[in-house]
Amino acid sequence: LFTPATGDMTWECFVKFDILDGDHCLFSKYGSGSEYQFFYSNSLDAWRLSYHATTNSWSDSSITTGTWYHIALVKDGQTVYLFKNGTSLGTYSMTYHTTLTGRPFVLGASFNGNNAPLYQLKGKLDEVRVTKFPRYTTNFQAPTKQFANR
Repeated sequence: LFTPATGDMTWECFVKFDILDGDHCLFSKYGSGSEYQFFYSNSLDAWRLSYHATTNSWSDSSITTGTWYHIALVKDGQTVYLFKNGTSLGTYSMTYHTTLTGRPFVLGASFNGNNAPLYQLKGKLDEVRVTKFPRYTTNFQAPTKQFANR
């Protein structure tokens, strides 16, 4: 069972949507409203991070089906950054930290308190990487090939 540690970290991946309807979770450690889930909401044209009792949204109406996007969500202290293809979509201040509750870290879906799946991704994830430090805090050149083994 993989559980990201507390503190600073970077979650990143490539995502391609096959269908855009409703909400599409990229990853989560969620259940009954605790921990976190990160998803794209097609109805809101926004990326959303629900983190304990807080939800932050980054507007993005340029998402289409059939296109690969590099997405990086970075937690550096109390600042959370979101990047798409290396370009910042903005930041939020968050005071919460992840905890080790025993809930599983899940890719492509989230689960409610009854362990029923929510926000299932209708698409593909590739090159998922979670690291224990903030990799990006300014715009960067997004990777175009698989990650090196580091």
